[in-house]
Amino acid sequence: DSDLQGGGADLDDFEVKELGSTNGTGVDGVVANPTSKLNNGSLVFIGGHAAIFRVLSLHEIGAIASELQGPLGPVATANPDLALLCGKLRKLAVAGEEVLLTGETGVGKEIYANAIHAASGRKGKFVAINCAAIPRELVESELFGYVRGAHSQAAASKPGIIEEAEGGTLFLDEIGEMAPELQTKLLRFTQDRMLAPVGGVRAKRIDTRIVAATSRTTAPSKASELGLRADLAARLGAESIRIPPLRERIEDLGALVTHLLAERSKPF
Repeated sequence: DSDLQGGGADLDDFEVKELGSTNGTGVDGVVANPTSKLNNGSLVFIGGHAAIFRVLSLHEIGAIASELQGPLGPVATANPDLALLCGKLRKLAVAGEEVLLTGETGVGKEIYANAIHAASGRKGKFVAINCAAIPRELVESELFGYVRGAHSQAAASKPGIIEEAEGGTLFLDEIGEMAPELQTKLLRFTQDRMLAPVGGVRAKRIDTRIVAATSRTTAPSKASELGLRADLAARLGAESIRIPPLRERIEDLGALVTHLLAERSKPF
């Protein structure tokens, strides 16, 4: 048995007390003997069970309830910070403006970009491109397309990825890896929605929404050409949206494992 005691909203007032259970009680890897202080996000082990200790506001509780009822992504989050963030992303989704997602590699930026598209109501496709995976000399042709004769391999005209995503959403992953001069051309597109293919002289209006992501938030410098230009970052939203890594939302671990195991067990 164990007992959770607290005397107010101050985190210094909360502790867990061991009451003589057979399997013991621990907090963040330390056995309660007989008490242990609780911090926001503490991992509490009570016998064979694990729990996360959080002090939540009514606003955070409401955000988690909304997520559990109708998750933005494939798995509902029980983390208060991410639940609030999901609520913000829902509002941005229907607003139709550009969005910039930041965060470490592997936090799920493309998953949330796809969720933004799904929640936006846009009828076009969700098209994703990894800017870091395309050779630098091909990025412009891939994004904007090209006309016949634009270069030695252009035997016929080809539309670019921006046009392919017309009416939908184009997700530009690792946009900070894009050459600065191409970021300038992308900036111009976000300003007027006019697209001219490589080798072309006529521009046409394209209704494509841009959602971008980067793990490199510093601007290009003389020391490095890589990084996200400040003017383009400003066009991609008033502020960037940081997706927290799993280590900051450990209460989601069980739900994510269950989801991944279910996906793995599906027949091909």
